[in-house]
Amino acid sequence: MTEAVRIGAAGLTIEEVVRAACGAGLALDAEPEFVGRIAASVRHLGDRLAAGDVVYGVNTGFGDSCVNAVASEHVTAMPLNLVRFHGCGTGALLGPTEAAAVVVVRVAALARGWSGVRPVVLERLCELVTRRVLPAIPSEGSVGASGDLTPLSYVAAVLVGEREVRFDGAVRPAAEVLAELRLPPLALGPKEALGLMNGTSVSTALACLCWARA
Repeated sequence: MTEAVRIGAAGLTIEEVVRAACGAGLALDAEPEFVGRIAASVRHLGDRLAAGDVVYGVNTGFGDSCVNAVASEHVTAMPLNLVRFHGCGTGALLGPTEAAAVVVVRVAALARGWSGVRPVVLERLCELVTRRVLPAIPSEGSVGASGDLTPLSYVAAVLVGEREVRFDGAVRPAAEVLAELRLPPLALGPKEALGLMNGTSVSTALACLCWARA
């Protein structure tokens, strides 16, 4: 069996992104300092919220709506609402290797430890790549600029058990496949939907595959 690509403090090379996307599998480095750095960003976010600080996209609106405050009782609902709001992609689905590359690149970005995303989220994404439970991502939607928001929302949706996945040669409801594999849906933390979606991981993943083909 091919050894899984491991994501650690050094990040990933283009070759490693491609190898993981093509079926080698993906795993987080278990080195305590590395995992601790990721967890520290989650604690920092919690400390700021507990202190009553204003945090963009957590207790404010998004984009031009950042001037609007979000009441504390609605903060926990924001991540799921954001994921659902962007579920409007169109066009043909990305292929399995393309979808896997997207997830691999997003994990690599979040593993830098700046996004307030829990290690358990990254571990689940690694498991989905390794078991080839891949988000069914429409190829047309918002890309670049502030992030590949619409296509990356399909990655986040799989984590919460919504929309569809490619698995075992078929496109099926995510909730059905997660239940079959005994992977309970995750409840996203205050900044986790934003962390998962606000990046250029689709553009970067496809560029890595283009580089490999070239």
